[in-house]
Amino acid sequence: MRQAMLEVAGVTTAEVTYDDARAIVTYRPELVDPSTLVQAVEDAGFDAQIIEMP
Repeated sequence: MRQAMLEVAGVTTAEVTYDDARAIVTYRPELVDPSTLVQAVEDAGFDAQIIEMP
């Protein structure tokens, strides 16, 4: 999952915690939008949804 996100242009970091089934991704919003990240994760065979950070 981490590699799939890092391959998306505009993603700068991706930290995955498989025990919690969560990832924290830092990206450049002018280059990529969250739906593209969800699609990349789903294409890698995982379920994904966006949870906004406070």
